Amino acid sequence: MVNLSEARSKLSRLIDEAAAGEEIVIARNGVPQAKLVPLPVELKPRKPVNAM
Repeated sequence: MVNLSEARSKLSRLIDEAAAGEEIVIARNGVPQAKLVPLPVELKPRKPVNAM
């Protein structure tokens, strides 16, 4: 669990962790308020076939 002020200052790192499969709970005053979760595989953007 990460407190809100820490989540604000480390959002980029938390997003990287979520993208790698972690679930991060964000708390305010010690009370869970939100969860940062990875996107399901089918929702992740795909690279176009001709992109190189």
